[in-house]
Amino acid sequence: MKLLPDGDRQSEARNILLPVPYLSASSLFKKKNTVILPLQPPQEDFTDGWQHLSMQVKRINQLAYELEAAILELKTIADNLDEQKVAQASKQFPLKKISCKKVCSYIPLTVPYVQQKSDGTLIVKKRKVDLFRSEREAKYLAQKLRHQIKRKNFHFKQAKAKKYINLS
Repeated sequence: MKLLPDGDRQSEARNILLPVPYLSASSLFKKKNTVILPLQPPQEDFTDGWQHLSMQVKRINQLAYELEAAILELKTIADNLDEQKVAQASKQFPLKKISCKKVCSYIPLTVPYVQQKSDGTLIVKKRKVDLFRSEREAKYLAQKLRHQIKRKNFHFKQAKAKKYINLS
């Protein structure tokens, strides 16, 4: 850099080489009767279109599963808050049966997804989101475990009674 008398700075000019496509002498002096074709749109490859479609189907289905999981997580959080509200109210009024207003109410829900039919065509459908499946499964499992415990206790008492009878 060079300082000018008034204190301003001025950068020195630099030579910058820019890439230039190779031009031959014959290409510079083309014949005048050359016809320039109009711009043609590129032919789109069908495989690219199918790949793009397939990726979009996968994306929609993935978003459907994520949406369903997020809704179920919302329900879990709301249920936990409901339990905390009831527990807190029970501490304040221990002799009363407490029922609090629910944080969230639910209506039947569906999420969209894409399915391929047997003939290869795609169809956008909807799948029901079962918000209460986990509660039903927990209730069924608890009932099954209680039944197993009753059976074990019954068999244990029978075996104990036989042992007592045989000792006599």
